[in-house]
Amino acid sequence: MIIKTNNDSSTESADMKLGLLVVVAVAVVLPSFSESRIVSKCELKDKLGEMINLPRKSKEKILAIVICDVKRRSDLNTALVTSFGKCTNTTTSPTSTNSTISSVNTTLESNSTSSSEEDSSEEENLTPLSLSLYGLFQLSDRKFCDSGYCPSENLCNTSCTAFNDEDITDDIACVIQTGYWKEIEMTASESCRRNWNCFKECK
Repeated sequence: MIIKTNNDSSTESADMKLGLLVVVAVAVVLPSFSESRIVSKCELKDKLGEMINLPRKSKEKILAIVICDVKRRSDLNTALVTSFGKCTNTTTSPTSTNSTISSVNTTLESNSTSSSEEDSSEEENLTPLSLSLYGLFQLSDRKFCDSGYCPSENLCNTSCTAFNDEDITDDIACVIQTGYWKEIEMTASESCRRNWNCFKECK
């Protein structure tokens, strides 16, 4: 026998309200991902292959290594941003972006209990080598683009948000222009070097 009490009714009411809030939250969040997507290996092979100048005999093998490692880094998600630490030593305001953010090593410890002391401790412990990696190729805001958060060489002369939309032509252009694809190939994992069937599903 199940006995419903007033507490049960209150709980059900709270659950219903929570459910409605979740639905509303999902409805608000979903449009923010409209400009991001998962790129197929075949599409990346075609577009990268069009822009990269390689000997015909070795081209497909090199593309397979590069794209395999790119998949390992970003899972071919154009919206991915991976953040290491925290940096606020620029005056440029960061450009907003609809991104999937994966934060790593961002917790700063403090022995203080007051909020003002915690804020002070956080400022003192900001990591000078902090950076964020953007988009399909996980391009660094220290080197390839300007995030507005950290000093950057900005070799590709663009905002980092440009690497988080569904258009991958600018990402590829940056990787080709700077020769970064060579670094990806050189540092690729052994499993990617032996991945002979990377493009088996491509026509």
